[in-house]
Amino acid sequence: MPPNPRVDLHILCPVLKTWEEDPLRTLPRLEDRLALEAKYRAHLKHRPHIVAEGDTVSVLGVDFSVLNVPGHTLDHIAYYSPAEQALFCGDTLFVGGCGRVFEGTPPQMRGSLEKLRGLPPETLIFCAHEYTLANLRFACLVEPENSALSAFLSACESKRANDEPTVPSRISDELACNPFLRWDSPEVRETLNTAGKLAEDTADGIFTAVREWKNTA
Repeated sequence: MPPNPRVDLHILCPVLKTWEEDPLRTLPRLEDRLALEAKYRAHLKHRPHIVAEGDTVSVLGVDFSVLNVPGHTLDHIAYYSPAEQALFCGDTLFVGGCGRVFEGTPPQMRGSLEKLRGLPPETLIFCAHEYTLANLRFACLVEPENSALSAFLSACESKRANDEPTVPSRISDELACNPFLRWDSPEVRETLNTAGKLAEDTADGIFTAVREWKNTA
């Protein structure tokens, strides 16, 4: 194990951020080898250690603050390290996108994303899935005149063409390009209005309209 925790952050995640079935199948065997810190629903069998907002988790010598980010699931959490400028956000925020709203409500999800978009711009975002190109191509439908988005999509396409990951991105990238963080963008509002998709001209209404559009795109 390299001594520098910054190196290890790129392969980190002996922690679970949601209660979904796929990661839970691996939990019994992981329990034997790893110090797991996670939050689960009370009815789940395996609950090594329950954490919530305000708690601190130490992984590989790095301290992470726990953030409650409900929306995708009600108990979803994220881990943020100011020292490493790193965020592990599971299925809440993706490069160019966000998770579907399964258990929570769109206002809950937007509130969680607002919490994440308030992190320092240089924060690295380690999300649970790489849906980057599909997300950014959808984003271009929402904001076709966004030049930063076009440039970011091209850069990400080049990375994938060279078999390179697009994760992590930075909060600054998402603020400039991610339509799920850009509910205050005039172009996003105009696109939704023109398409007849905006039922409520509020931050929650804009986020909800973009999320519903993506669900069927």
